[in-house]
Amino acid sequence: MTKQLSAGAFLLLLPTLQLLLSLAVQQGSAFTVPAPLLHHPAHAHYRTEFPTATNRRHAGVLTGRFGFLLQLIYDDEINETIDGMVRFSDLAYAFANIRDIVKKNDLVEGTPKEGKGVKFNTPALIITQGGAQPIDQNRLFRYPITAAAIERFLELNRNLLKQDPAGGNVSFDDTNKSMSSNDLPRMPIEDLMTTFRQSIDGEFLDYDDKDTTNAGLVYSLFKSRTKKRFTVAFRGTVGPKDILTDAKFALKTTPEPLKGDADDINIKLHRGFASYLFDDREELLEDGTLRTRSRFDRILAALKECYEELPADERDDWDLCVTGHSLGGGLANIFAYSVAQTQRDVSYLDKVTAITIAAPVVGDKGYNKAHQGLEREGRLRHIRISNNGDVVPSQPFPGYTQNGVNLHLFADKIMELDYRNTKNVFTQVNFSMLDKHKLTEYRKRLTLSDNKEILSRKISDLYEVAEDFTN
Repeated sequence: MTKQLSAGAFLLLLPTLQLLLSLAVQQGSAFTVPAPLLHHPAHAHYRTEFPTATNRRHAGVLTGRFGFLLQLIYDDEINETIDGMVRFSDLAYAFANIRDIVKKNDLVEGTPKEGKGVKFNTPALIITQGGAQPIDQNRLFRYPITAAAIERFLELNRNLLKQDPAGGNVSFDDTNKSMSSNDLPRMPIEDLMTTFRQSIDGEFLDYDDKDTTNAGLVYSLFKSRTKKRFTVAFRGTVGPKDILTDAKFALKTTPEPLKGDADDINIKLHRGFASYLFDDREELLEDGTLRTRSRFDRILAALKECYEELPADERDDWDLCVTGHSLGGGLANIFAYSVAQTQRDVSYLDKVTAITIAAPVVGDKGYNKAHQGLEREGRLRHIRISNNGDVVPSQPFPGYTQNGVNLHLFADKIMELDYRNTKNVFTQVNFSMLDKHKLTEYRKRLTLSDNKEILSRKISDLYEVAEDFTN
């Protein structure tokens, strides 16, 4: 049963609700799917070989019933794409947790408190900063990390890690440090990582969690050879700094370059999310000098660098997908839009797909109009997934609106498929909204048999049936 609150009372409770939701995500969703793993030069045999991928990008165009062109980005079923993006969103939390354990407790790689440090077995499998490779000014990683290498790290360090047999978070525990890891049972996360390794041929090219263990913008950049796809995944809310960022609902005029061809539109974005992506930050370079640039510029530079490492005649065949859960979904929305709007002269970035999960509203009607302009051009596709009863994706204040094609999920019936489909916050408040925000609940609802037919379609098909996206 839905519990109604007065507008004033809800606004006062909003920061508390966001804090509770972030804690629920940390406790309930991390390590529920295989985590991303790394490829260390000394462990080349931890990599699985897959057949050469065919070109996933479709050459055709589809004329919509409203007269605009719907260009196909790739011809995977949406279910396959969503499943992969849910995994990456979950991994954005999970991988940071594993790396944090090492950085806090390892005598070599970390900065443990006096007398509390241990020596993890081969921490270079997940921490690359000790590598002899040159520092890349656009990436934190010195070398790629594969799923097989992370799986191997967990196998080697069971005596320093702990996970409930039913799953959940992995934590540091040196109770069994004198035992051999081979004598201890596998953790659930190892089985999940095995599945991930066997299903995806790829590697993490970057994972920037520097100085953002407890909060802040954390993102990963993954290269999938089987899909011919680069994926940028943003982590969701995890700490007080993120909570304060979430709560900065005041609209902020967008930087001029992000308007692109929509320079006649007044575009305003969520102040907190815009600050995370576009505020200038100082970076200490290898030569000791400081450089100032935004996180958006840094991620874009890393992404272009990865594309340009491909043979020139293959770059246009590789797709870009951006994803995230909660705060991460909001950042993914803005990042995907910004790449599509500002990179018109870069042929391999001519089509961007965003798959956002439990994402909050990020902008006003002006932003939505510019977002729709990119959709009509075929440069941007945005599939936004929300749970009925999850308050985070709803409209908290007048002036905001949602974007993209919405798959609104229910616990016991077929999903709603509509365009934008912005829900008022008061229709989503209920006693179990914390659980409804978790990735585990999203995964459960996505697998309902009632939703199978819709999820068997392609992204272009969803845009066709979601009604006129010019409204």
